[in-house]
Amino acid sequence: MKKVFILLLIAQFVCIAAFLYAAQTADTAMDKTGIGNVQVWGYWNSIAGHMFWCGTAIWTSCILIGIVSKQFKTFAAQLAIGAPPFIFLVSYLGFLLI
Repeated sequence: MKKVFILLLIAQFVCIAAFLYAAQTADTAMDKTGIGNVQVWGYWNSIAGHMFWCGTAIWTSCILIGIVSKQFKTFAAQLAIGAPPFIFLVSYLGFLLI
């Protein structure tokens, strides 16, 4: 089960990185005055949305796998369940401050 949780953790980090990249690209496509390339913004914004929901689905599956296999006390399960929301919030808040 340790390998499963580590693979899910890597997949979650890929989703977080792709979300942040797509959100940053969408932000740069739209000018701060509101006049920008709306088609490019919509494209990257939809990718950011898909990556958010994909990461959320993987995170939820980690919780369900932990419930079914009763592996919550292992370090890999705790890392796969606890680290991605923390990393997402910290990096997104850093993204907003930039």
